Amino acid sequence: FGTMPACAVYPNPTENLLHVEAPEGCVLIFRDMFGRSLFEKSTTSALTKIDMSVYPQGVYTVELLKENGSFSQRVVKR
Repeated sequence: FGTMPACAVYPNPTENLLHVEAPEGCVLIFRDMFGRSLFEKSTTSALTKIDMSVYPQGVYTVELLKENGSFSQRVVKR
């Protein structure tokens, strides 16, 4: 896998809403600090929003996978 261009995760740290910018057709995997998958979905638009208010404070990982590359970023929930 190479790195995927044009990906962004913001704001970081966050409290409520997390924005994930990525190409359409990626697989988005959201993991807790232990690496457990909390959810997985295919991106259907360039912007995906994750409601972080339902998760406790901690460190999470956003992974984006596509056949031509991958992207991973840690996110802090306050």
